Amino acid sequence: MAGMGILGACGLRSVPSHMDKVGNGEIATVSTSAEITSEASESEESSKTETSTETITEDVAAITEDDLRRLIAGNIKCNAWFGYSSLPTDPSADLSQSGRQIDTNYFADYASFEEYIRSIYCKQEADRLLYNFPEEGVQKYYDQDGMLYLDINYDGAKGYYVDWSDYTLTIDSVEGNLCTFTATATVEWPADEPQKEPYPVTQTAIFEDGRWVLTELFE
Repeated sequence: MAGMGILGACGLRSVPSHMDKVGNGEIATVSTSAEITSEASESEESSKTETSTETITEDVAAITEDDLRRLIAGNIKCNAWFGYSSLPTDPSADLSQSGRQIDTNYFADYASFEEYIRSIYCKQEADRLLYNFPEEGVQKYYDQDGMLYLDINYDGAKGYYVDWSDYTLTIDSVEGNLCTFTATATVEWPADEPQKEPYPVTQTAIFEDGRWVLTELFE
């Protein structure tokens, strides 16, 4: 069973701010102008030192099952592109080169690819996929003159046996800007007598920069 990933930087953000309060106390009795001056000075100092802290959080839009299904559909594609296969390359690409341009029927340029990845995943995870995948400092897909390229040194294929065509979805909890959900697909592992069995995956979505996104790529 796949489990939840660590949120890391993809979490609730708060910004403290300090505001001065102005005191409204009255001086009951005074006998000299010196005392009046002293009281006024103390009141001013007190008002300068009193502060309050506000926590500013982004307005969170309610998440729907349709929101999650859109994200899961995007994850299914990205899992293929990053996990067990790759985006198709241009049929006319120079096969002698390790960098090959992606077929523009899929993405017209690198910018549209990056925009799509960021529409599915939080900033931390999108940055990892774009700049540090499959390992730190490595890019499977990269920008060359504005176009999307694949480094075939990190290309490859492996078996994938999960069927997402008819998965069920349950929203487990929504707390602030975090949503925990469970999607249950089916899997049929290679065997002498293969059998389908449930494949539950529990994951999280986060409301970040005005939209719900996933916190990690999952299989």
